[in-house]
Order: sequence, then C-alpha cells, then structure tokens
Amino acid sequence: MKKIIIVCIAFLLIFAGAGYYLNTNRIIYNGTSYTVVRPYDYPVVPGTEEWRSLQDHEKMTAVCQIPEDILNEMSTLELADTVANYPLLVDITAYPDREMGYGLVREHFNGLQELESREDAAEVLQAYRESFDRNKLYVNNSEASRIVVEECLQVIAEYLSE
Repeated sequence: MKKIIIVCIAFLLIFAGAGYYLNTNRIIYNGTSYTVVRPYDYPVVPGTEEWRSLQDHEKMTAVCQIPEDILNEMSTLELADTVANYPLLVDITAYPDREMGYGLVREHFNGLQELESREDAAEVLQAYRESFDRNKLYVNNSEASRIVVEECLQVIAEYLSE
C-alpha cells in the first residue's frame, strides 16, 4: 500500500511539472533558450463577468496596471510577455495612426512604460517576437486577434528601436 501511494505521488509530481513546462513560453535569446517563468497574470480580463462589469475604458486600464513591486522584479523577457498579453494592447490599432495609438497605450499602461525604460528592451522584444508561441497569447483564441497583437508588437518594436 505504501508503494502505491509513493508511486501515485511521484506521478502527480511528474504530471504537474510537465503541465508547468508546457504552459510556459520558451524564447531563444542570443542563442540561449529561456523560459518565461512569471509573466504578470492580469486579475481581470476580457470575457469574464468582472470585465463586463467595468463601466468604461478608464476602469479597464486601471485594473490592468501591474503593481509596482511586481513590475520592478520582472525580467525584460517576462515584461515582454506581459505586454504581449496586455488585454488592451489592441488599442494601438484603434486610432487613425499607429503613433497616436502607441502613445495613448503607453500613457495609460505602466508595463509599456517600464519596457521602454529597459536598455535591452528592443533586442529582447525582437527575440520574443521571433520565437514565442502565438497560441499562448491571451487573445480569446482568435486568429484575427493574434494577428492584431503581432501587429501591435511590431509597432512597439519599431518605437523601441528608435
């Protein structure tokens, strides 16, 4: 009986580890493979009852801010993944030109502001864009949404490269 319990616990640990590994984003940066371990998990996202209860865009941006203590501890790679999954990232495309959209998203999202402040942001974001798993983006599992997010990441990359 004791052996059965030990074997069951071992299998649980193995499957838990495999599940964790499969749900992380692996990025190739400077020829080395990295795992995005802890991107920020937005507490309220589109498609939830909590999101639907938000009355206006200002409340949506407020609920999507990353707490400063978490923001300051994130690696640039974790931050890039967090920005890519920002629920309001597609707002970049909601304005007549990308410059205006980028500026307004940056103005209201501390994650993008922090990403801009990192010296390695341009090269890390480029590496992220080249190797991230597009199926792990939070975009309601819509191919059209993934394309828009990729376009937004391109816009951010262009601004970071300037």
